[in-house]
Amino acid sequence: MIQTLDTVLKTLLDDAAAPLTLRNADVSFETPAKTYNPNSATINLFLLEVKENRVLRDPEPILQVSAGVFTKKQPPVRVDVTYVVTAWSAENGEDKIAEEHELLALALAWFSRFPVVPGALLPGQPFPVPLFTALPDNRLNIGEFWSALGIPPRAAFTLTATVALDLAPAAPFGPPVESKELIYKKLLAPQTLGAQIEEGIQIGGVVTQGGNPVEGATVAITSLGLSATTDAQGRYSLSILKTGNYTLQASKGGSSASKVVPVPPTVLHQYDIQL
Repeated sequence: MIQTLDTVLKTLLDDAAAPLTLRNADVSFETPAKTYNPNSATINLFLLEVKENRVLRDPEPILQVSAGVFTKKQPPVRVDVTYVVTAWSAENGEDKIAEEHELLALALAWFSRFPVVPGALLPGQPFPVPLFTALPDNRLNIGEFWSALGIPPRAAFTLTATVALDLAPAAPFGPPVESKELIYKKLLAPQTLGAQIEEGIQIGGVVTQGGNPVEGATVAITSLGLSATTDAQGRYSLSILKTGNYTLQASKGGSSASKVVPVPPTVLHQYDIQL
């Protein structure tokens, strides 16, 4: 991801809309230590720090369902990638200072035009990638930074991009939870056009065999002349019933089962049938 981000920043500096002076400068990611001495105008982006962004940390796992199976994965880690941006000139004396200051100012202004990295440059990121230019950071002692490199202090600014790292694959979490819903309906008798209202109850359940859902099973209450066929998940529903006790029958092929059930139900999963 860091190498990809390097390429993105170089692409931004080479953009056709960027100032010509900036486009003509070289772009380097080398450490600007004592031996660093580019022979032409250069923008240097030194990778200073990579750390987790705790403000954007999301502790909640991501749950997804596919083909009836839930998977769980940890959310992406949000990481701040920080560069120190400096400008370098091959000129001497005042010309050197003038060129470096011009390059640094152009780079500062150009990067500031991008509050986020254009999405086309970083495909696959689940969130927009913010780009912070010259963000104040009290933790960074710039004097110690240059001292550690063994060179005199230089004018510089920081550039920070917050990227998402997807570290963990999704793991199976279990089958979906089947919830049962009891629906009471007011049904208008068509032939009376509103003169009569009939109370009705809709019930539903799952037909299984050996713990697996049975598709295409017939579920019926013969005393009422009602029947339904189960779907791919073994689910069925029947309506319209009045309150009372009924014999619920399920069959497929040579397998069948029946049970007496109350309407409305008294326990959860009361209308599930096992062949």
